[in-house]
Amino acid sequence: IVEGYAYGVPAIVSQVGGATELIEDGQSGYTYDSSSTQLAEKMQLFISQPDAIPDMSAYCLEMARAFSTEVVRDRYIDVYKSVLESAS
Repeated sequence: IVEGYAYGVPAIVSQVGGATELIEDGQSGYTYDSSSTQLAEKMQLFISQPDAIPDMSAYCLEMARAFSTEVVRDRYIDVYKSVLESAS
């Protein structure tokens, strides 16, 4: 999902499993209840509302920044610093 976001591609994911934690329904993609009927409905949204795709794409690119190498590196450094400070 994050790799798709890096290319501005919204996702459609099943509500079963952890993938929904990365989706903001209607903004960065859609979730469905694991039925093929609802999956088809979510796919149809992209077909019937092509004007929404550029906004969703921009939002996906924005979300991808939170997973950039620099941001992840900085989060690790913050955790290490916190651990070292609490051990002192």
